[in-house]
Amino acid sequence: MGRHPNLRLIVLSVHDEPTVVGQMLSAGVAGFVLKRSAATDLIPAVNKILRGGTNVCPELEEPLRKAGNQEPAAAKSAPPME
Repeated sequence: MGRHPNLRLIVLSVHDEPTVVGQMLSAGVAGFVLKRSAATDLIPAVNKILRGGTNVCPELEEPLRKAGNQEPAAAKSAPPME
């Protein structure tokens, strides 16, 4: 993301382990959506990220909190895309 600092990435994955999700968020992704819930979660995630937010599948929020992972600082500070 060095050459494109405003690029916002969403990871679509089968992995739901908090360590994997935490690593992706630490790397600066703006969102993480599980493939098994993509039909209901992907479009809302895209919309939230386009408004300048970050997104993690609802079913992963509590496990991430328990594991001590936070939303990525880089994604929080990126401006909304037009």
